Amino acid sequence: MTLEEARSFYAAHGMDQDTADAVFARIDIDRDGFLTHAEVTDIVRQFYFSSDPQVPGNWLFGPFPGIVVEA
Repeated sequence: MTLEEARSFYAAHGMDQDTADAVFARIDIDRDGFLTHAEVTDIVRQFYFSSDPQVPGNWLFGPFPGIVVEA
């Protein structure tokens, strides 16, 4: 998944582009501008199984309300 594809995905779910860019920056761990199948799998696992708010996977669907997002 590229940044452009992520923007489209998040826009379809009501997320603005600035927030989508910040979320993508958090979940693109190796900073190569692309999410591989393995990276997405790891992020989804983190989302469902980690209680640590700082792991990238817990940003998969954006910030919780009241959280300030910085790129």
